Amino acid sequence: MAYTVHDSFRPMELYLKVTGLLPVFWRDSLTITQRIVNGIVLGLNLAFCVAVFIFLSEKTTYNELNFVQRSQFRKVLNYCFPTVVTVAGFVVADHIRKILCLLHEIDCELKRSCCCFMNHRQHHKQIVLFTSLYGLLACSISLLYLNVVSWSLVIIACSIRYDICLVAVCNQVCVTIWLVWRRCRN
Repeated sequence: MAYTVHDSFRPMELYLKVTGLLPVFWRDSLTITQRIVNGIVLGLNLAFCVAVFIFLSEKTTYNELNFVQRSQFRKVLNYCFPTVVTVAGFVVADHIRKILCLLHEIDCELKRSCCCFMNHRQHHKQIVLFTSLYGLLACSISLLYLNVVSWSLVIIACSIRYDICLVAVCNQVCVTIWLVWRRCRN
């Protein structure tokens, strides 16, 4: 049940944590153990991104690289985008939490001054629907790679990771802007 803007954002938070774009422990005060776990998760995500890049550089044949060689920009995006997004997600996590705290203060002020209530339960459902729809769309497009393109499984997995990261970042930005916009309308 959603009572605050934090509760409304929780499905997006879970989606970002699963994709590795948000720290596992995401609070104001963290214990040393929680900081270590966050560091390990960040390290594993970065190691995965680097390992995929190294593996693809060494194991792909000329025919598999033919498309990639024609599109250097796509190559850089496929291999570097998840790494940059993972680091950026960990860096801006505190800013996102601060934005949510400010939105909560706005909600309290709107409730106090003009008896205007935010329907956090409805926001929660809309965020779940939005995130699920775009996540499903990204998975569907990624699964088309398996049926249409005759690349190796590793290249397909790299492309799927790129698509999932791209959708997660777009969802995060859209949901945050939407939550702010809902307050501005009132």
